[in-house]
Amino acid sequence: MSQLPHKGILVTDGGAHPPDMWAEASANEIANIVIIDEQSASEEAKVARRAKPRFALDMADALEDCHAAAQEAEREHLSKKGSDRLEEDHDYHEHCDDAVEKVLGIASKTPFSAEFKREDVMKRVRMIIEADMHTVVDIERSLHVDKNLHSCPKAKAWHAKKHGNGY
Repeated sequence: MSQLPHKGILVTDGGAHPPDMWAEASANEIANIVIIDEQSASEEAKVARRAKPRFALDMADALEDCHAAAQEAEREHLSKKGSDRLEEDHDYHEHCDDAVEKVLGIASKTPFSAEFKREDVMKRVRMIIEADMHTVVDIERSLHVDKNLHSCPKAKAWHAKKHGNGY
């Protein structure tokens, strides 16, 4: 099992995904950065094959709080600011920084520690987490828009910008 299940696109039909699902999706994608030769009988490959699923589970546990914080912060902003929030930039970056730090800390205790010290791998970790957190925030905004589409011009404008003028 060198590749962990990839969630791909999490389908949102009627509600936001819970943070544990986002954490698992992020963790599996990050763990899949690690490529292990399935045909190798070396001790190193054997250790790596066993470590990879544990690595993903440890990351998912750590990332759940980060995804929850980003999701809850956006809900709080929308609760306080309403549709005015739709015109503001995303501000999940502090949660992303925390998530990247946690992932790299977990990676440092694995057989993959050297790989996760590489600049290109650290950049890829950040890209995965940022993309997922951006989507978490967009889903919260989209749910707000869906509730206010016909009563709020800002919600209608945001929807049109994201999805075109059709409903």
